[in-house]
Amino acid sequence: VRDVMTCKMTGLPTQTAVAIQYAYAGTWRTLVKTTSRTGAAYMSFVFKAKGTWYLRAVIGSNKTYYTTIGTNLRLRVV
Repeated sequence: VRDVMTCKMTGLPTQTAVAIQYAYAGTWRTLVKTTSRTGAAYMSFVFKAKGTWYLRAVIGSNKTYYTTIGTNLRLRVV
């Protein structure tokens, strides 16, 4: 059993679409997605496969911001 990872994003307008994506076979795939409520978005997920994974956050456009793709993050699952 792997640890559950939790991500909290704050400072978002309410009803903003948020996703965590991972790179696999040269493409980005959605791992988890949600919509922010009261200025924050909360997501939990588990990686069951060992290896090195690359993650990024994608924040949908809203009344304040354009769609934003975050910097890639390297995650090593042992």
